[in-house]
Amino acid sequence: MTKLSLLLASAALAASLSPPAQAQQPPASWRMSAKEVPVVDYTINADHSITFTLAAPDANSAALMFGEPQMGRSLPMSKGADGRWVATVPPVEPDIYEYSVKLDGADLHPSILEVPSNPPAFWQVQDVAHGSVNMHSYYSKVQGRMRGVHVYVPAQYYAQPKRHFPVLYLWAGRYETEWVRTGYANVIADNLIASGKAQPMIIVMGNNTTGPLASPAFKNAEVIEQELKAELMPFIESHYRTINDRAHRATAGLSFGGGTALIVGLRNLDRFGAVAEFGTGVFGTSKPGEGSASYLTYNPDTITPDLYAKLKAPATSLKPFYMSVGKDDARKPNQIAAYEDFKKHGIDPVFQIVPGDHEYKAFRASLADLLPRLFR
Repeated sequence: MTKLSLLLASAALAASLSPPAQAQQPPASWRMSAKEVPVVDYTINADHSITFTLAAPDANSAALMFGEPQMGRSLPMSKGADGRWVATVPPVEPDIYEYSVKLDGADLHPSILEVPSNPPAFWQVQDVAHGSVNMHSYYSKVQGRMRGVHVYVPAQYYAQPKRHFPVLYLWAGRYETEWVRTGYANVIADNLIASGKAQPMIIVMGNNTTGPLASPAFKNAEVIEQELKAELMPFIESHYRTINDRAHRATAGLSFGGGTALIVGLRNLDRFGAVAEFGTGVFGTSKPGEGSASYLTYNPDTITPDLYAKLKAPATSLKPFYMSVGKDDARKPNQIAAYEDFKKHGIDPVFQIVPGDHEYKAFRASLADLLPRLFR
């Protein structure tokens, strides 16, 4: 597995930022001991069906939630005489799947399983040189709060201590943890770099939130843009051996994070030589009532004035300008329309329709397709 190293700020800094506080515990009657929490077991059968079981003899109802939360399916679980609840998911393709159990209306902690492929898929851990994922915290004056960032460094980073590396700033929908936990970005990068298909690179996975609630795409991107330029990029470039020019700096993102990458990247073409989005809603959505008002009408001038001219100018053109969307994603018609609009104005983005819906299946495939195209 990829080594996970944790880099902590100094105790003095932490003390200066956070006043001491006594942790408050709920009353004992509210707490559940570890042995009382049911454990969800699963078996991947020969036909790739999956049988889930858990022992909860005192529970009155149980349902299995299988797939990503926004589009997963719910299967009722049957209770046996031994008090064990059982449900079987019909055969599925090799992939990564999220699951959780709703027990008497309460959600048990969700988890992830892999249905492996033979030969191994691009997202499977393989016997190759592995990089590291470092976790940092820093204080953002722009947002007035602590922020987290995950940084992937390739195996070559520590093996070649004098070498400097290009950087991809990669955004998820919200949190810095998502691209590692569900997106397997580090595993995908390991495999592609080891095979020689992708250049060794640093991948910076920042936090894409600007508050406890989601903001409209453009408002969110404006705050992230300020933080990125004033704080995150200087932090990365002072802590890592980066190549600090636009030809060796890229940004990409999925869904809401794709909007961030698109808006911030296209507004800062002097800093980014490649920009990619996977399934952003900035171009609109075909699901009635979905998304915020900023998603409903696409206007390139809301990103940056004279966008088409800037993308055609040699000094600010992109290598690549990348767009992708899942073949079953409701955003596909709007993505196609935006792509055709770019083409009409003399810009030729890489445009890929990948398997899947608006889900990590599509986002992982998009990342695997993008990485070999960067820093060439």
